[in-house]
Amino acid sequence: MAVVTVTGGTGYIGRALIEQLIANGHRLATRTDTEVLPHLWEEHRTRLPEAIDGMFAVAVWDSSSRTGLLARDRVGKKPLYWHDDGKRIVFSGARGGFTNLYVIDTDGRNLRALTNDLYGAVMPAWSPDGRRIAFVSDRGPRTDVALLRFGKWQVNVLDLESNTIETIPGQGGKNLNPQWAPDGKSIAYLSDRSGEDEIWMEPQDGSAAPTQITSGGDTYKYQILWSPDSKK
Repeated sequence: MAVVTVTGGTGYIGRALIEQLIANGHRLATRTDTEVLPHLWEEHRTRLPEAIDGMFAVAVWDSSSRTGLLARDRVGKKPLYWHDDGKRIVFSGARGGFTNLYVIDTDGRNLRALTNDLYGAVMPAWSPDGRRIAFVSDRGPRTDVALLRFGKWQVNVLDLESNTIETIPGQGGKNLNPQWAPDGKSIAYLSDRSGEDEIWMEPQDGSAAPTQITSGGDTYKYQILWSPDSKK
């Protein structure tokens, strides 16, 4: 059986779980999440996420059964996004020390890179029409790669047709976890520009100033959900 896993975050795989794997005949060279997860797949199959805790996003591919699994932690602190037509998945991956965006069909074919540069690219989210991808990157006017000077994380939009990337104007602080409104006109995201992690919203084209939606930085806000009418 050939099982491949890719994971981000921390699975908090406890000693008792590892000892149970060893007792069941699994041989482990280390105790790292990436090595342990294929063995957990062999034991739990699609119930694997129930066996681990913590903040994580994980992809599993079992070539013998041609079965795959995509899962994230229960509150979405390590988000996992895929296009809602059920045919393509967009994800962030690190290769050679650089993080870029990739897209692949759900049948495992047609893997291709959407970005290929020295900037970071994480937390991708499809627009409702499937034509654009919002993501977080350190590209922008405050970054100078030649001087090894990198700005804070900013929300960017990749237009798939023109293959152009624009940084949404008017951002301050560090900005994470962009989420499109159902009508595709606005993007909500988490920002610390006010000194605390709060949810902000602005038109994706920058035609209006950003609006702070929440207040009270002690509230957990990593998971952002829009109402169907895009008003809340």
